[in-house]
Amino acid sequence: MLTILRWLGPWADPATMPRARAVPVDTPPRHVRLFTERPPSKSSTTPPDALVDRVRPGERRTILLLPGLHFLGPDDPRFRRFAAVLAATGAEIIAPYLHDFLSLQLTPRVLDEAHAALIYASERAQGPVSVMSISFGSIAAMHIAATSPERVRRVVMFGGYRNLERSFRFALGAAMHGMPAEVRDPLNGPAVLANLADELLPEDEQDAFRAATLAFSRRTWSRNAVPENKRDGRHLKVGAEIAETLSGQARDLFRVACRLEGDPLAVVDGIFEQARARTSFLDPTPIMSRVLAPVTCVHGRDDDVIPWTESVALARDLPNAKALVTGLYGHTGRASGSAAGVKELGQELKAMGQVVNALAELGAD
Repeated sequence: MLTILRWLGPWADPATMPRARAVPVDTPPRHVRLFTERPPSKSSTTPPDALVDRVRPGERRTILLLPGLHFLGPDDPRFRRFAAVLAATGAEIIAPYLHDFLSLQLTPRVLDEAHAALIYASERAQGPVSVMSISFGSIAAMHIAATSPERVRRVVMFGGYRNLERSFRFALGAAMHGMPAEVRDPLNGPAVLANLADELLPEDEQDAFRAATLAFSRRTWSRNAVPENKRDGRHLKVGAEIAETLSGQARDLFRVACRLEGDPLAVVDGIFEQARARTSFLDPTPIMSRVLAPVTCVHGRDDDVIPWTESVALARDLPNAKALVTGLYGHTGRASGSAAGVKELGQELKAMGQVVNALAELGAD
């Protein structure tokens, strides 16, 4: 708990991280394995920075850490820093590359890859493992907990969702649960619409739109551990440039997705009904009763992609779950300041203590 507090507390510098060895493994399931080890002795001939895997199966507690929708996957600096913090507690971290998530696509293959990673992690641990998911990785966490309960010890879901349509609408600016209609994160429109391209575009234009979305995200989404300004207008220029590489309806839709013209929220009206059968695997409802492991649903009150009320709904509908909502963190890191007031600070620190406890329990026997 002290290690987690040191690196994840509101006083921590997000540009720093604990030392952890990161070993990329390209054999299926492709993943990054992170762990800490004692520095080599003075007599050792091993270079200090050599990526040497000295962790034997069953030697340490294992945490399967599932990333969210991001083109860098486990290589995202924010994700890597968080994984290093968990590794610094003495656990071994298995962080799989979920390939369609790298392309910003929510597909059934993600569930298969997460399940393969769970089997690998539990075999390495020689027993059940703890599972943590980030953002849209929550559906994968619930899926593997439901289908292989004997391999899952406990689950922590950070920023997960209960209802995909609600979450997509919120990301596009819909009013919800007392939160006003507003442009929240202007960089996410293309990614949301790319996952509805089957319903929004002719078949021969869908791949080009998805490729444009990935190019837009690579140029605008932060690659740094320290959050960047999302509202300085740079994304508009990038969006306009990429839109010119498209044609037909794809070009028009991309301009709307980037908010160069029109409202992306208006575009999705009526689309979710059409997409329901295709996206049924993203609905956790049918599997929730089979998630028997204890689950902690952590959410930042300032999340600008998935509303915090989704974690409350998850905790309500899962058999053995609780929700922890904090103003100290947003969707991708430190929050903008909802916990800045002196009056709220005590409550926020209490909530953070509960979050830290949940993370500490991931590595507990």
